[in-house]
Amino acid sequence: MENEFEDSELRIPVDGLVAAGHEVVLISREAGQEVKGKKKAEVVRADRGIDDVAPREFDALLIPGGKSPAKLKSDERFVTFVKRFAAEGKPIFAVCHGP
Repeated sequence: MENEFEDSELRIPVDGLVAAGHEVVLISREAGQEVKGKKKAEVVRADRGIDDVAPREFDALLIPGGKSPAKLKSDERFVTFVKRFAAEGKPIFAVCHGP
């Protein structure tokens, strides 16, 4: 997650995942980082930082759209995380600009 994600593209899938009994972990540059949606309707805090996670810890990956994905792809740590996730054959759900 990075600032200017599309608010609804985070909120709707996350609410659905939580309602279905899944644990959702928000990842950004640093744990505790405040991340704001593009429309400022959503303001969230990262649960974990990218340096503190590994794909093996997760069952699936959600990438909301907005401007966040473009910002994240400029940081090789996030690119490497997604590539490893894909190499492990785990599901990646990407919305709008997420792919």
